[in-house]
Amino acid sequence: MKIYISADIEGVTGVTHWDDTRLGHTEFAYAARQMTREVAAAARAAFEMGASDVLVKDAHGTGRNLLLEELPERLRVHRGWDNSPYSMMAEVDGGFDAVLFVGYHSAGGSDANPLAHSFNSSKLESIFINGERASEFIFNYYLAAKHGVPTLFLSGDEGLAVEARTFDKNIYSVGVKSSLGDSTLNVSAKKGAELIYDGVKQALTKKDVHPIYPEKFDVIFRFRHHQDARRASFYPGVEQVDEVSVRVVSEDFLDIARAKMFIV
Repeated sequence: MKIYISADIEGVTGVTHWDDTRLGHTEFAYAARQMTREVAAAARAAFEMGASDVLVKDAHGTGRNLLLEELPERLRVHRGWDNSPYSMMAEVDGGFDAVLFVGYHSAGGSDANPLAHSFNSSKLESIFINGERASEFIFNYYLAAKHGVPTLFLSGDEGLAVEARTFDKNIYSVGVKSSLGDSTLNVSAKKGAELIYDGVKQALTKKDVHPIYPEKFDVIFRFRHHQDARRASFYPGVEQVDEVSVRVVSEDFLDIARAKMFIV
């Protein structure tokens, strides 16, 4: 069994302010350690459930957040960015049996996390896929689903955890914190890792799961500034639909990811 883990930081236990997420800030040290603990917990559970290979994509900011010396030595870690449309899902393909998302966060426009955003928060206000507001989780779910790989686990803020299990009933999701205005209410750091460990073990008991993959993707990228929407409208296949929004339509989600790579 081969497992793919995509790990972000804004959904990690205790992470509350943007300074927590930025390499170089003193607050970042805790966030990096806890992100590492939560990824390690997920990986240990996967190995104990029979995984022969676990690949982790460090999928936040610089792509250089995880403390490798604290991770299980059997796993592999993808650091930095591969400059492809797969981005936070670099190297995912049909050879994997399941995807696990760790430390993910609610979508831009949500009040479920003070750090809620969708990819580049300075440019994008929100993304809609087939009429529904989409988080980074949904976007990355479809990149794996394109290859037939199901998502079986997600951890992050409680709002996203509810969204994940509502979106796909086969996903076992764990909420480690909730939002209270510009603050968060968290479980302890140790408890967060324990919930993830136990959750991954439960998730990997599922067999013969098939991901959701619509026949067509109608995607709206809503920018914060009208200049960015105008610029994006010149990318092939992109249509401007209002002052701050553009649309991309395709049967292949990789087309959507490719457009995002160049217009966002």
